[in-house]
Amino acid sequence: LTVSVLSANLPNGPNQTEQLIPLLWYTSKMYEIYYWTACQGFTGRAFAPLCMLEHAGVPYKILGPEGKPGGVFAMPVIKSPNGPSVSQVAAICHMLGHELKMAPTDPSEDAKALQLCLDAADFVSEGDKEGKLEGERKAKWLAHFDGLVKIQDSPTYSDFAILQALGMCSVFGSTSVSVTDFPANLRAWYDHMKTTKGVQAVLAKKVPLMPKKDILLP
Repeated sequence: LTVSVLSANLPNGPNQTEQLIPLLWYTSKMYEIYYWTACQGFTGRAFAPLCMLEHAGVPYKILGPEGKPGGVFAMPVIKSPNGPSVSQVAAICHMLGHELKMAPTDPSEDAKALQLCLDAADFVSEGDKEGKLEGERKAKWLAHFDGLVKIQDSPTYSDFAILQALGMCSVFGSTSVSVTDFPANLRAWYDHMKTTKGVQAVLAKKVPLMPKKDILLP
């Protein structure tokens, strides 16, 4: 089983006993991510959750699909140190957004952020179908995101979900979506998101976004 562990800022002590106690506390607070190849071959739909965890600077470990918790179906799956295990990218981003303080505090704005996560999932679903996301349909989707994203100092969970969706569809061979298609505001937002702390940390791992595609993020 391949396990990847974020180990920055682990507490140290002058002897093993002093090191072991805080280390056990630290690892007990880790998030667990279950995904294909333990994200060693590609990050895929785990890209957004990984970016969020890195952006927040919280400890996590990545495991393969073997031994995933019950009550979930599709990968990725995240087990929170607070208890629940959640699948589906939109639900994962929503949970992490609230636990990592990347969610709007206003309930109506939070509902809008969740809608954008679900829109992103629909966008990926269409992009994964040969010939579905082309022409007017492609332009309509990109205009939709263009009118809703905005550059901000503290990205919310929906920003990471949309970034992942746009990146994946730009890599799929089943659609012609490309970053060169993005309207001006969407392209500026996309380029800004690529510079954020969490995204940079995940890209630094040099793991492709999709299998058999040597592209980290278009």
